[in-house]
Amino acid sequence: MDSKSAPRHIERKVAKRVRHILKKIEKGYDVVDSYEDGCDEYGIIRYYYCNKGFEGESWQLDECLESAIIKKKNQIINEGIVYNGKRYYIHPNLYTSRYHDDNFVKIISEKEYFNMYDIKTNIETFIKKIKEKIDRDYKNIWDDNNKKSSIFIRLRDGNIIGDAKNILKLAPLYSYIDFVEFIKNQKSSFRTYSYIIEIMNSKNFEKDRKIIGMGTELFK
Repeated sequence: MDSKSAPRHIERKVAKRVRHILKKIEKGYDVVDSYEDGCDEYGIIRYYYCNKGFEGESWQLDECLESAIIKKKNQIINEGIVYNGKRYYIHPNLYTSRYHDDNFVKIISEKEYFNMYDIKTNIETFIKKIKEKIDRDYKNIWDDNNKKSSIFIRLRDGNIIGDAKNILKLAPLYSYIDFVEFIKNQKSSFRTYSYIIEIMNSKNFEKDRKIIGMGTELFK
């Protein structure tokens, strides 16, 4: 669909549909019940039940909701939105847009959409190489025949690796800038962040960093 044939009122209609889709996901995480399950060093542990069957602590609820929203946004960018029998393609800034932003949804032409696939292919290749390195590291943790590392250390390192793969699942695929910023914003999970950055800054990924527009710059 040529963006010139998509006037502003169509963008508003498509934006309304996208908001409805995302709001529906949010409603699925509305809390319907909760219960206490002991205490930890931070206080009472409370578990929550949600509309669509999710059960977990508040931090797990927040993470799952955010993950579901990001996955849906990526799907919409990837597939477009059908409105009145026509498919409209959405600019990838949807990934970082908020509900009430003026440009929450920007319709792009089919040509622009297919041009984005070069970016998507490069980022997906980068992520695939990172995951292959992660898989090798995970195998090495449990192939430690000498068992020099304690089971606690290996479980900890295994969790860091698992978290790294989960983070990469949510990475934006259609913008080099968004991808780089997404990685840099993972500092709240410092061990996992440091692990991903270590991989991406290695010599083996020098060419990939250049492809996504970083040149000789390293992640910090």
